[in-house]
Amino acid sequence: INGGDALDEVVPLGGWLRLKLVNAVTATHMGGSVELGFSPAAPCTVAALALDGVWLAAPRKQRTVIVPPGGRAELAVGCAAGGTHDFGTVESAYGGAVEGGHSVAVLRVPHCATCGGRPAAMTPLPHTLPGPPKYYSDLRGVGVRHSEAITFSTPDGGNVVNRRPYDRRRVDFRLHLGAVAEWRLRSAEAPATPLKLHPFHQHVTHFQVVNVTATGEAGGADGLARVGDWRDTIPLYGNVAYVVRFVSPF
Repeated sequence: INGGDALDEVVPLGGWLRLKLVNAVTATHMGGSVELGFSPAAPCTVAALALDGVWLAAPRKQRTVIVPPGGRAELAVGCAAGGTHDFGTVESAYGGAVEGGHSVAVLRVPHCATCGGRPAAMTPLPHTLPGPPKYYSDLRGVGVRHSEAITFSTPDGGNVVNRRPYDRRRVDFRLHLGAVAEWRLRSAEAPATPLKLHPFHQHVTHFQVVNVTATGEAGGADGLARVGDWRDTIPLYGNVAYVVRFVSPF
């Protein structure tokens, strides 16, 4: 973490530690994604504030957060009981680049002498956050000018997109300035499983997630991208696909 060991912070009982995280893992296993959280038994809370540099409209409490390589997450983490609590990687089918139990931050929380063993009240987070900037208007329910289905790899792991290898001399798509584009993103490798990951990263502009299709175990994966989020990096699995929309800015 930052070139060294985990952060070690004293955090008030019921208070919050704010973390700005970027996943710089370059490991090829699981595509470099990490899933972060507390142990299920910990009396602690994770609240997402911003993802890939875009504020959410309100703090969002979730059990874990999956950060693909190059992805960013701004979080608030805190605990309602005293003790030493580790926030870090969890055992996961979706974030296996770093094994579970690797600490990102150690929270040292003072015990409560008057709580009688009951959890303390957490300090309220703001009801609202800045949300996406004005130039990122909600694209759900609007007309789409350009639509494409984009499939990464093949069941046997081919290094192709829509079954074609990269060729810088070829133009695959032509977009219209200021028009809404919709891309349906999926990975063909390890079908119907989370065994292989393809991070999708887009330059120039963020995109809005307008649909998530998750089957099997992925249906309960709390840390995946959610409908309405603005992202520039998301993890694709054999059992998780997305529909995203964006406006061609220039």
